[in-house]
Amino acid sequence: MFGTKLRELIRTNKHSLTTIIAIIFGLSLGFVFRNHVWPDEHSIDKQKIRYLELPGLIFLRSFQLLLAPVLITSLTTSQEPKYDLQKVTAMSFLFFISFSIFTAILGITAVSILEPGSSTIETESLLETLNNTNYDPIKQKQEKFRKSHYQMDSVYNIILNIFPDNPLTPFFMKSYEQTEFIWPQNFSEINDPNFVPKNKIKTLYSFDPNMLGICVLSISLGFILSKLPSYKTENIRALLNELDVVVKCLLDIMIRIMPIGMFCWMFTEIAAASCSSALALPVTMECMENHLKLPKIISKMVLPLGMTIHMNGSSMYYPMVAVFISQVKQVPQNFLTLSILCVFSLVMSMGFPGVPAGGTTLVSHLAFASVLGIDNPQEIIILVLTFDWIFERLRTITNVMGDCFVAKCLEKLTAIKPSKITSNNMAITDEDMALNNFEKQLG
Repeated sequence: MFGTKLRELIRTNKHSLTTIIAIIFGLSLGFVFRNHVWPDEHSIDKQKIRYLELPGLIFLRSFQLLLAPVLITSLTTSQEPKYDLQKVTAMSFLFFISFSIFTAILGITAVSILEPGSSTIETESLLETLNNTNYDPIKQKQEKFRKSHYQMDSVYNIILNIFPDNPLTPFFMKSYEQTEFIWPQNFSEINDPNFVPKNKIKTLYSFDPNMLGICVLSISLGFILSKLPSYKTENIRALLNELDVVVKCLLDIMIRIMPIGMFCWMFTEIAAASCSSALALPVTMECMENHLKLPKIISKMVLPLGMTIHMNGSSMYYPMVAVFISQVKQVPQNFLTLSILCVFSLVMSMGFPGVPAGGTTLVSHLAFASVLGIDNPQEIIILVLTFDWIFERLRTITNVMGDCFVAKCLEKLTAIKPSKITSNNMAITDEDMALNNFEKQLG
C-alpha cells in the first residue's frame, strides 16, 4: 500500500524531483570544484568554465527566448473571452499595488520592531570603524548629487519604458535617460554651500527586453481585438491561439529537459562564484494550471503581468535593508520618511527586472538608503551583499508566491472556474450559466 502511494507520488512529481536532485548534485559538484579543483581565484580556468556552462547557458537563453512570446500570446488571448476582463485587469493592478505596499510595510515594521542594527558592541565597533575612515568631502558631495538625481531618473525611466516609441524595440532593447554632471575644473568650488553643478541629459540604450512595454502592447492589442466584431478579427485570433499552443508545447519540452539545464547552470555558477536566476514564469503557469486547476484565462492574464510589475519580494527586502542601515548609522527616522520609503518601494518594484540578479543590486541599495538621508552606506551594504545570493532566491520565491496568491484570489472573486471554459476559450460566469439553463428550460 505504501509502495503504491510512493510510486504514484514519484510519478506525479517526477519533473520536480529530478529538478531538485539536479540542483543538489550541481551545487555539490560546484562546491567541490570551487574548494578543491579551483581553490584560488587565479587558478580558475576561464576557458574550461566557458565550455562547462554551455548547456546551462543554452537552457537559460531558451527560456529567455520564449519569455516574450509567452507574454504576447498570454496577455493578448486573455482579452478575448466573453467575460469582460477589464475588471480582471483592474483588480490585478489593485492587488499588485496592495500586496507591494503591504510587503513594504511588513518589512519596515519587522525591522523597526526587531532592530537588528540597534546599538550593540558589534555595531558600535563597526560604526566607530566607519567614522574613523577618511572620506573625501568633495567625493561625498558629488555622490550626494548623483544619488538625488538617480531617484528621479529611475522613476522617469519606468514611466518612459511603459510607452515604447517603436513596436519592435521592446523585444530586444529599452532606452533610459541618465543625468551626467559637469564638474568644475577647480574642485574647491564644490565646497561652496550654494554650489549647483551643471548637468546634461544623456539617452542610453540597454539590450534587454522591455517587459513593461511588451505588456502594454499586448494588453492594448487584446483590448482592441475584444472590442472589434468577431468576423474582422477571426484570422488574427486564430493565429494568436495557434501561436499560444505552439509556445506551450515548446515550454513543455523545456520543462522536461529542465533537470539537465539546472544541473549545468548550478554547477558552473557555483564553480565560477557568480550569481544568476532562472526564469520561473513558464513553470509557474504550468504548475498553476495543471496542479492547482487555475483557469487558463486567469493564468494568461495575471501571471505574466505579475512577473513584470509585481516584485513584492524586492519591495520588502530593499526597505528592510535601508532601515537596517539607518539603525547601524544611527540615523533617526520618523513616520513621514518611512511612508516615503514605502511609496518609493512601490514605484521601484515595478522597475526591477523580471530576471533577478540583473546587476543593479548595489545601485538599488544606494537609492533606497538615500531616501532615508543616509550618506556613504557602501561599507554596510557590502556586508549585506555577502548574503545576497540566498536573499536573491528568497526574493524570487516571494515574487512567484505573491503572483500565485493574486491569481487564486481573482479566481474566487471573478467566479471563473476551469469547468466553465468552453471549447472556444470563452469564460462563463455563474450568471451566464444561470441564463443558459433558463434558456434551455424555455426551449
